[in-house]
Amino acid sequence: MENTNNKGAVRYREASKEDTYSINTLFQEHISENYEYISHGEMQMGVALNPDLLSREASLKWRAYLTGLLDRRNCTVILAERRQQVIGFVIVRVTSDGDAPYGILNDILVHELDRGEGIGKSMLDRPIGWLRSKGIRNCYLESGRHNHFAHDFFARHGFRHISNTFHKSINDNSEFDFSDKTEE
Repeated sequence: MENTNNKGAVRYREASKEDTYSINTLFQEHISENYEYISHGEMQMGVALNPDLLSREASLKWRAYLTGLLDRRNCTVILAERRQQVIGFVIVRVTSDGDAPYGILNDILVHELDRGEGIGKSMLDRPIGWLRSKGIRNCYLESGRHNHFAHDFFARHGFRHISNTFHKSINDNSEFDFSDKTEE
């Protein structure tokens, strides 16, 4: 236990499938009010249709994503709880599609009313330690382009901005017509 104040002690633990509903509820409450959280990850999994619009099935799709991650050995989901209520979570996984295996911080979220108490740092330290114990030397993350609060948090904790992500919808052909036209 850490981060004790007048609100009560914060307990950290690894999540299980039984926690899926509580984690998803916290995520949906946050993202529905804070579109700056949306990044290409939410768009790729169908949670968001674009950076300013959630899918009608956002909750269902994100819960399926979370459930799938909890089944993986190369992933850890850490919860922060206060009085048996989930107030934060972090998701980190290992991938091997590069020169050497590396970590990906998929998500980190602390309930807005519980920020400023060091909970985010405590949650970040745990999976970074988990990655280190596996011999992982690098960890990457992506963040919504307007999520400046998170960008500042990541920078304060040693992450450096190294790239930008761009998107183009290729489903509509209003810009270009690539239909098969044969000359007569």
